[in-house]
Amino acid sequence: VAFSDNFGVRQTNTWSFIITYKLLNPANRASGAGTDRGFLLRMVQAPAGSNLENSLARAEAQLAVGSPFPAVMDTNTIVGVINQNKALGSSAGIFADDYPVPGLFGPDNAALGNGDNDFTVESVAYLDLAAGIYTFGANTDDGYKCTSGRVLHDASTTGLLGFHNDGVAHEETFNFVVRQPGLYPFRFLWYERGGSGYGEFYSVNRANPAERTLINDPNTPGAIKAYVAVSRITLQSAADVTGPYTDDAAAALDLALSKFTLPTSGATRFYRVRGSSAQRITSIRLNGGTVEIQFAPVPQ
Repeated sequence: VAFSDNFGVRQTNTWSFIITYKLLNPANRASGAGTDRGFLLRMVQAPAGSNLENSLARAEAQLAVGSPFPAVMDTNTIVGVINQNKALGSSAGIFADDYPVPGLFGPDNAALGNGDNDFTVESVAYLDLAAGIYTFGANTDDGYKCTSGRVLHDASTTGLLGFHNDGVAHEETFNFVVRQPGLYPFRFLWYERGGSGYGEFYSVNRANPAERTLINDPNTPGAIKAYVAVSRITLQSAADVTGPYTDDAAAALDLALSKFTLPTSGATRFYRVRGSSAQRITSIRLNGGTVEIQFAPVPQ
């Protein structure tokens, strides 16, 4: 850094620093292909007039098994994106076209009679991420928490990526690194005490931070895809063509390339691909000391 003060004295200083990013644990990836786009959403609301604490601790307590807070609404549904608002016909935050918080209104948009305060919204999905550095953002009123843990509903601080713990409207971004591509379980929650209430969950273009895209936006090419379920795909092997076949723990799956890679094992080895949908091996290739197996869905 070089600068001059108001007396014309020039200063030059040099510092070194390290930027540390949070890393998604590759062991948490789901093995298989994503099915059914969207987020699994649960909204829990306390009785009108509860005046609950405005904090993440309260939000987690509302969702927990054996919650100390009574619930007049506990709903589960599937939504496409996180761009919600407790006020009908209102758009708050960054993105237009807010939709009503599920559980506050009926199919005809009539209020269900319990007011619009003291609720927590939890959304979970498998996000399809390539290797690289990511910037995600949250814009909520009130607070939020975003994690990528061991499973979809992991409520621990394992894999904590970003959070805000108060009742002030705010926009925040957070960075993380993906070293191995795959489907990673994500959990995003936001909560409301009173006043305005909305939640948005999006990605940021690191080359152009002004460009922000809702996670799983079907209308934006290149938007990060979210899935509520995974079609499991495993590679099994056996010493004989008739079996018995068992899952091969040495097999590494690259879902983007529909390919398994594993070390060679003996002079002869037989393989098959298993999944919740039918798969077939399309090619097997030896590459030095490794076996590369390509596969594809069986045509219906």
